[in-house]
Amino acid sequence: MIGNLIQDKFFQGQNWPLGSALTMLLMAVLLLGMLGYLRRTRKDEAEAAR
Repeated sequence: MIGNLIQDKFFQGQNWPLGSALTMLLMAVLLLGMLGYLRRTRKDEAEAAR
């Protein structure tokens, strides 16, 4: 759904700056989610090792 919105901004709306900004926002959200997951699993593994 978000990918469709980004694609519409690039091709149908010809609004390249907004499409790029949405892409960077999506990448940042994914990066934060991945870092949170890695931090949580590392914490859980450290507790299980005790």
